[in-house]
Amino acid sequence: MTYEETIELLRSTAESVAPNGTFVFGKKADASLVSQTTAFPLIWLAPFREQTDRLKGNISRSIVLVFMYQDTTNYTESDRQNLIQEAWQLKEDYMIALNNTLPKVAAYLNEIATPEFMQLSGSVSGYSVQFTLQSKTTC
Repeated sequence: MTYEETIELLRSTAESVAPNGTFVFGKKADASLVSQTTAFPLIWLAPFREQTDRLKGNISRSIVLVFMYQDTTNYTESDRQNLIQEAWQLKEDYMIALNNTLPKVAAYLNEIATPEFMQLSGSVSGYSVQFTLQSKTTC
């Protein structure tokens, strides 16, 4: 899978689970800017690293996705817990959809998820997930 195919796979999966939300690929500053004027949920794909094993023909990409909903300082702890639960469910739906749409030459491994409280200047909360997306190299 190429760089562009990887982004498109992750973007199309986001659009399938959150058709009224927003997908953004970029640095934290990009996600912060978009979060001020966007439709939620916001699914942010951070820049990823890749490692290639040319002898085995594999490429592994370290993916970080963050599933965010708008938050405010006026939210109670209970409000925020509900928001984070909603983001957790979106993350679960996303990972299931991703697993169901991966090409036969790809797999994801080592999923680690973390709740995120009051991120991007306190404007969003949600859930992040890190995993390795492994596929065959194109050459």
